[in-house]
Amino acid sequence: MARSPRRRSAPPSNEELLVGVDGGATEVKVHEILILEREEGLRLETGPASASMLYDRTQRFEPVPMAQQLLEEQRKQLQLSEAERTEGRFVLEAFVHAIRSVAEQAGRKRLRIGVCLPGGKSLDGRAVVVMRNGPRLPDFLAQLEAGLVAAGLELAAPIPALLSDGEACAMGENLALEGLFSDVASAYYLGGGTGLAECCKIEGQIVDMDALRPWMRKAWQLEDEQGVSYEDLASARGINQRYALRRGVAPEPGEELYPEERIAIGDPDAEAVMRAAATTLAQLFFSRIQSFAKAEKLPRTGRSGRLAPGALKLKPGTRLERIVIGQQLGRLVSDPALRRSLSEPLEEQLAQLLAATKDPFLVQHYLAGSAIRPGLLQASLLRAAPAIGAAAKSLAPARKVEESHG
Repeated sequence: MARSPRRRSAPPSNEELLVGVDGGATEVKVHEILILEREEGLRLETGPASASMLYDRTQRFEPVPMAQQLLEEQRKQLQLSEAERTEGRFVLEAFVHAIRSVAEQAGRKRLRIGVCLPGGKSLDGRAVVVMRNGPRLPDFLAQLEAGLVAAGLELAAPIPALLSDGEACAMGENLALEGLFSDVASAYYLGGGTGLAECCKIEGQIVDMDALRPWMRKAWQLEDEQGVSYEDLASARGINQRYALRRGVAPEPGEELYPEERIAIGDPDAEAVMRAAATTLAQLFFSRIQSFAKAEKLPRTGRSGRLAPGALKLKPGTRLERIVIGQQLGRLVSDPALRRSLSEPLEEQLAQLLAATKDPFLVQHYLAGSAIRPGLLQASLLRAAPAIGAAAKSLAPARKVEESHG
């Protein structure tokens, strides 16, 4: 009979509070994180204290075009408009307010904090220098640390480098009690909210997509045959926006039109955008499965044939035991009311793509007859996964968290 977890006793008021911060494109979510000791190693779960806060918005703000952002980042010359700076201040204020709220709920002032944010990070990981759906945030962690101290809080250690939202989600799924990465050696994670976030677990190690850059582009960089980005087709926000476009309705700022609420009454536009998302997800998962299976054929860089610095060396025939779909997209895929228009087409199209290859390796490991192998695609409802993963990163210098589940 499995033993129940040995929960740490509640720390005294002067002991540090472990905090995980999930910074999204529209709001920040903050959780108290509890450390559990179990026979198989360290586990984390959310505590009773939590807070979330939407960012204030300026009507004049529009994200800088990606081509310009990438050029400025390459030249190390970010040129922020006053509107972008104002938007950045709103983000910082929301972070400070939400973290302080969690500290007050827990009755402690000494914090150990980990933070995840989407977007391209600076070399030291303390700033966001490319952001598709929000303002760029130069010197962000330095400003956050100063803001927290000014709010009367104490930091047990400097906040570690910002995690990507995908890596934070994967780490959370790997360490949470109900996480879907914890019992497999190799898996792929895709989270969908405002954008698409992804990460992998390969041979027991969490691997950020940057380490796979020589062989595969990130999901938000991919486009379909019509030049529409996968992010606009398959993220929760993209699905909502495409539904609004099909209906010819321009939502008010901050308002969303939810096609999942219209499926039940047979709305053909809602059905169409869900099926388009299913097609995109099937193509994305198929691409990832193929890339790992053909690891020995993936390109090297330079005349020496060596891997690019920081790139992961994959073994031939790497297979994914599980594909985890999380965040708002996981909620949609798990919804029984959307099975006919989303999860079933996704499974059917992925199976067809795999069968069409006639590749014995892919057929053996990913199909059961003409259908997807049971358990391959799993939806996660662990919405706090990124906060748990961010908190784990803050523990890493003192405790090798990731290796505890290798």
